[in-house]
Amino acid sequence: IADEVGAKVLFDAAHQCGMIAGGHWGNPLEQGAHLITMSTYKSLGGPAGGLIVTSDAEIAAFRYKPKEGLSERYEIIENIRSNGERFWNQLSFGVVQVGEGEENTKVIVICRDVTDQVATETALRQAKIEIEHAATHDDLTGLANRKLLKSYLASPRVSRCLRAGRVGILQLDVDHFKLINDRLGHNAGDAALIHVSRQLQRLSGGGGNLACRTGGDEFQLVCLDIDSTQWLHDKAEALAEAIAQPIRFDGQEIRTSVSVGMALATPGIESGLELVKRADQALYQVKHNGRG
Repeated sequence: IADEVGAKVLFDAAHQCGMIAGGHWGNPLEQGAHLITMSTYKSLGGPAGGLIVTSDAEIAAFRYKPKEGLSERYEIIENIRSNGERFWNQLSFGVVQVGEGEENTKVIVICRDVTDQVATETALRQAKIEIEHAATHDDLTGLANRKLLKSYLASPRVSRCLRAGRVGILQLDVDHFKLINDRLGHNAGDAALIHVSRQLQRLSGGGGNLACRTGGDEFQLVCLDIDSTQWLHDKAEALAEAIAQPIRFDGQEIRTSVSVGMALATPGIESGLELVKRADQALYQVKHNGRG
C-alpha cells in the first residue's frame, strides 16, 4: 500500500479520520498513550488549525525503512475529526516483497481504532496510581503514613544521612485531642488534625524531608542534612507557634497545641526506626513533665 510516497498514501487513506494530532511508537498496553507532538498533512485537506503543516515536497520525500524493524513495532496516533472529536488509532506495518529489487518492496499499513483500549488503559493506570497513593498516605490529611515512613527510613539517602549523623526527627502529639472530639465533635477533631498537617507540610522545609501522620493524633517530621539540636529546637518552636493559631470550624473557634519530642542521629545509630524510638521517648518525657 505504501512505498515511495509512504506517508502521503497512509494519510490519504486515512482521510476520513481527520488530522494527526500526535503519537508514538509502541504497544499501547506496554507504553501507554499520550500526546507527544501535533502536526497535520496537506493530503488530508481542511484547515490546519494553527498546527504545523507538512509540505507536499516533504511528504513526497518520505521513505519507509523496512530494514529498521518496521514490522516489529506499532505507532499510536491521536486523530481529530472535523467536528473536533479526538480518537486514537494503532498503525501496524508489514513488509512484503512483490518482485525482485528494492523498488518492489512494499509496506502494508493496517489502521485500527484503539480509542476504547487507550481509555481503559489510562483508567487502569490512574487507578493503580491512586491505589498506590492510598496505600502509603493518610486518607484524612494526605500526609505519609507508617508504611511510607518505614520505606523512607530504609532508603539509601536516609541511610547515608544517618551514618553521617545528619537526620533529625520531630515527634508531635496533639494536646488534649480527646477533649476537642468530645466537646466539639469528630468533624471538629478532623479539622484540627488537618490544620496540624497543613502547618507540618508548610514548614517541612522540603529537600527530601518527610511529614507523616503515624497515629490518631500523632505526627512526625523527618529532616535530612541537619547536624544540630538547635535547628530541631527552632523548627519545633516554629511548628508549635503555627499550630497554636486558632481556626474556625462550623462557627466555632478551635485552638490546638502540640507537644514535641526530638531526636538527632548520633554515631553508632543503626537505623531510622531506632531514631524514631528516641524521638518517641523524648515526647513521652515532655508530656510527663507537663506538655509543651
